[in-house]
Amino acid sequence: MLDIEANLHIEVDTVAAAADALRAISKRFDGIVVEDTLKEQPSGATARITIRVPSQRAEPFLDALTGVGRVRSREVSARDIGKEYFDAELRLENLTATMKRYEEILKQAKDVNEILRVEAELSRLRAEVEQTKGNLRWLGDRAARATVHVNLSTLRHEIPVAPPVREPQAKLYPGLRLTELTSFGGERGTASYLGAGLSATFSRHFALHLDGLRAIGTGSPSHGLDVVLLSIGGEMFSDYLGGGKRTFMNPYLGYNAGYARFTGQNEGFAGITAGVELWKTKNVVIDAEARAFVLIGAEGAHGAIQPAVRASIAF
Repeated sequence: MLDIEANLHIEVDTVAAAADALRAISKRFDGIVVEDTLKEQPSGATARITIRVPSQRAEPFLDALTGVGRVRSREVSARDIGKEYFDAELRLENLTATMKRYEEILKQAKDVNEILRVEAELSRLRAEVEQTKGNLRWLGDRAARATVHVNLSTLRHEIPVAPPVREPQAKLYPGLRLTELTSFGGERGTASYLGAGLSATFSRHFALHLDGLRAIGTGSPSHGLDVVLLSIGGEMFSDYLGGGKRTFMNPYLGYNAGYARFTGQNEGFAGITAGVELWKTKNVVIDAEARAFVLIGAEGAHGAIQPAVRASIAF
C-alpha cells in the first residue's frame, strides 16, 4: 500500500484557461478536485489546485499535465503505509475482542459500582474502536487515491535589458597656451620672453607642452624664436582642497622637466608647477599656472619663472 503525493509548478500563458484545462483532465482520469484557489495579483495571476486521482492512474495523469503548460518543477513521493494499515487492523481486532469480554462481564454484574466501572471501560473502548476505524478508512483512502498539488502561474517574460549607455571618455585634452618667461641668473642676466604654445594633456599626471617665445622688445617674431621649450609635466590635486572636482578654482601642484633651446644653446631643465583650474567642465578646461625651473647647459645654470594661461578641449 503506497501513499502517493505529488507537487508540480506549471507556468502557463493564462492561469484561468489553464485551470479549466486542468479540471477537464482531472475528470478524464476520474479525479476529484479537493482544493481550487485562484488569486489575481499585480505581478500576475496564480492558482493552486489539489486533485485526488486513483493511484493506478496517477502516473498517466501526471504525464497528461505536461500539456497544460511548461512544468517548472515536479516532485513525487510514495510512502509505504502497509505496516500502518496492518497494525491498525490488528489493534481493531484486539479492541473488539476486549469490548466483547466487557459486555459479557456487564451482563453478569450485580453490584452498582461494578456496573459503572464496566460501562466506563466500555465507553473508552468504543471510542478507541471508532478512532481506529477512522484511521483505517483514512489509510485506505490515501492508498486508493494519489494526491496531486498543482501550482499555476503566468510565464515569466523576461524584459530585455537595454545595454548601458556608455558615456564618452576623453582620450586627451589638446590645448593652446599663452605664456611669458623670465630668466634670471647666469651670464645672460635677467631677460623676459613672450610667446605661445601647444599642449596635449593625456591625464592630470602626464602632459606634453611645446612653447615658443621671443625676447620682449626685439621686434617681429618672424625674425625667429629666442626660446623653445619642449617639456613633460603633471599635476595632482589635494583632497583637502576639493580633489579637483569643483567646476571653479581647483588648485594643484605638479612637476615639469624637458629640453630647452635657449638663445641658441641646448639646455635641460626641471622644476615645479603651481596652478589653479579657473573653470572646468567635462569638455573644456581653462587654467592658469606658474612654473619655476632650473636650466642647465654648457654655459652653466640659470633659473626661470614661466606663468601661462591654457585652454584645453576634450578629444
